[in-house]
Amino acid sequence: MDEYIIDQQVENVTAEIQDKLAARKFPEALSVLRSSWSFFRNQLNQKRGILVGEVLIRNGYFSEATGLLEHLILLHPRDPNALRWWVQAYAETLDIQDIIPRAEVAVTNPNVPISTFEHLCDALIKDGQFDRAKEILLRNRKRLQLRGHRLMMHILFYEEMNYQGVVNYLTKAPENVVSRSEFATHLALSLFEIGKVDQAHETLSELVSKGCINAGFTKYELHRLADENEDALSVLNELYAYHG
Repeated sequence: MDEYIIDQQVENVTAEIQDKLAARKFPEALSVLRSSWSFFRNQLNQKRGILVGEVLIRNGYFSEATGLLEHLILLHPRDPNALRWWVQAYAETLDIQDIIPRAEVAVTNPNVPISTFEHLCDALIKDGQFDRAKEILLRNRKRLQLRGHRLMMHILFYEEMNYQGVVNYLTKAPENVVSRSEFATHLALSLFEIGKVDQAHETLSELVSKGCINAGFTKYELHRLADENEDALSVLNELYAYHG
């Protein structure tokens, strides 16, 4: 009977923590974990261990999380969620020398979430390993989140200065990516660099009409680079008028 009660308590606590995490109430999830730790810690299995790791990470206890998750990975080396949160804990520290070797291990499992691949590529870029990052991003192109597309654009535009490459990449990217100003402006600048000036301006037109400051200043820059000073000034005046 006592065993049943404890099992039920553990299940209730697990569900409550999951709900708090889903609602992004991270301090409350930690509070639930602390208040139940005296019995919960003796019932940790693979699933609950990962859950505890996530709670610790979400609340800034990265060192404690890495210790727990490394123990779990020794027991379950192919668990994609354990690998995900293990890399996440190190990614939060921003130490690329810690992130890279662990993320390289994690991505040997193709089932880890795409965020793990993106953590690795971000660290590789900061370490100057652009070719390796590019290879991973292109291999996982269909799965990339905004962050992954941003990293790929960074390599092509800033590191390689491959403006045709930026155009080729972004014209095939999902609409919800290209429609964002940070991508649209880089596409416009790249089109300008390869001589497609009208297309560059057209790329920005909808965003500019909606008063997007980023797109507006990029359009201003395109006119300025082409020595079209009156048109450049006109864009600034329209922006000021739009935003009062």
